[in-house]
Formats: sequence, structure tokens, C-alpha cells
Amino acid sequence: HLIEYDNPSLLWIRKKKPLSIKRKKRQIAGKETMEAQFFIEPGDLLVMISDGVINAGVGGLFRLGLGYEGVINSVLDWAIEYDDSQPVAERVTDVVDACYLGRPGDDSTSIIITARNPRTAILLTGPPANPKHDQDLVSKFLEYKNVRRIICGGATGNLVAREMGREIKTNLKYEDPSVPPTATIKGIDLVTEGILTLNKCLTKLKNIDQDKKTEPLFDGATLLCQSLMKADRIIFLVGTAVNPAHEEFMNSLQLLTRMEVIKRLQTLLTEMDKEVVIEKY
Repeated sequence: HLIEYDNPSLLWIRKKKPLSIKRKKRQIAGKETMEAQFFIEPGDLLVMISDGVINAGVGGLFRLGLGYEGVINSVLDWAIEYDDSQPVAERVTDVVDACYLGRPGDDSTSIIITARNPRTAILLTGPPANPKHDQDLVSKFLEYKNVRRIICGGATGNLVAREMGREIKTNLKYEDPSVPPTATIKGIDLVTEGILTLNKCLTKLKNIDQDKKTEPLFDGATLLCQSLMKADRIIFLVGTAVNPAHEEFMNSLQLLTRMEVIKRLQTLLTEMDKEVVIEKY
């Protein structure tokens, strides 16, 4: 159900093409509004912009501003290039900022919405307290369908690789010297080191807003942040095995323990309106 008042018309895109919306005029409190009802499908893109976007560049780069047609054509091009709303919104913001030469002459708002099914990520970190439960834990990790699978921890990665009968390969390239390298296991979306990476990820999440992208880096902590930010539901499978050597190491570096950092991640992610589940083993 759409109600528009004194704003540029909503743009509805399906399969990279604009769709027409049948609108009706309606008087509300003496004001004329436009109203419509329509059904969206997964993959549809809805674009709402303010006058400030259309007028970007008036008297500067463009005599009459960017214009509604200019915005539509640009968004259609970006919709072909990207499958998600965030990069499209970022491109709109970047273009508007450039048209205003970094000095906005009017408030500029853009809202880009992608209709999609909820995204789930499942993160496994730490071996179980009882080694007899190794197979059960890995089976639980692998039983979910259509999810992004993440492993945090060297011992955890080796455990999963062993149970899957697959090889784990460490990436020798350090994207960030302060973050341990990632690894790869066939069938797993992301494999990182454990405690250091989790603590670094927590720090990064504290320093960004939900609507802002993380810096364009490819270290394990940044990739982990991006995976968590993109998910609507996150399931943490946390092994509770204790390694005394690790405890000593963490204390020396003033790092949070595995469970402490997971609980703080849960708090942050819940504040971002994400559903978070923690299961301990």
C-alpha cells in the first residue's frame, strides 16, 4: 500500500525493468495525495527519492539538475549491475554528492528497498567440551539449507575439515597484518582464525552504523563483519572446550573470551534488529 505526497514518484523495478503503478488521487486533510496498491515479488527493487536528489547539480554541473529521468536511467543501469539494494543506494548517494560538488544545496534522501527472503548465517566457533560430540556438532552445522556457513577458529576449521573428509588450505596473503589470515574448505563460505578475528570483528561493528559499509578490505575480520551485517538471522554454535594455553594468551593481550565476545556480538546484532540464536556445546 503506497501513499505519496509532494515527492517524486516511487520507481518499481522487476527483472531490471521499470513497472508501471496505477495510482489514484485521494484527499487527506485537504491535501491531495497519490495512492496505489500492488504486490511485490522477491527480487523487486523499490526506489524512493526526495527533491534534493532530482535537483542535484542545479546551476552547477547541470543547468536544471540531475532530473527524475536522469535518476531513473542511472538506477536502472545500477540495478542491472547489482542484485542488492545497498550498492545501488551508495551509487545514488555518491552521484548526488558529486553533482553538488560536495556541498548539498538541498536535503537529499534516497531509500532503496530490495524484496527478498530472509538471509541466515550460521557461525561455528570452538570445539565441543566433549570430543565425542565432534560429529554431532559438525552435523548440526551442516544440516541447515540455504545459509551462509562461517567457521571461526583454527581447531574448529580442522575439526570440520576432518569430519567432512576435505582439505583445509590457509591463505598465506595477509590483507591486514593485525588480523590472522583466512582459510578455505570446500563447501564453507568463510573460514577465519578464532579469538583475535572475533575480537577484531566486534571492534569494527562497534565503530560502524548498520547503514554504513565496512571499509573495502578483505581480511578475515572485515569479511566476517560483512557476513553478519548482511544476515537477518544469525545462529552461533559455540564449542565450550577450554584450552589453558589460549586462556593465558588471551589474558596477556586483554582479549575477550570466546563466549564473552559472542555475547557482545549478540547484543550489537540484536540492536540492529537481527535475530540471534546461541547454542553451546
